[in-house]
Amino acid sequence: MGKIFKIEIWERNKLDSVEAIAYLVKNGKNNMSAYQERLTEIEIEKVSAYVLEEAKNAWHYEGMMSKVKSFWDSLFNQDISRKN
Repeated sequence: MGKIFKIEIWERNKLDSVEAIAYLVKNGKNNMSAYQERLTEIEIEKVSAYVLEEAKNAWHYEGMMSKVKSFWDSLFNQDISRKN
């Protein structure tokens, strides 16, 4: 079974706010790339809010990228892969 991103895990790691998640999105950490140069502040805020909301709903890791891509496309009406 894939990982489940539960809010308790995020809280334990002090990632239970849009601001904390946005910091990670901007600066990256470990294997996660930084997106500060690729996304606007508004895009970072929207993605961070979405991630936090999904964590509150015990977001399942499996299928996460397709969820993020669908969310991204619905917000910005564009293909995320062209953003690179």
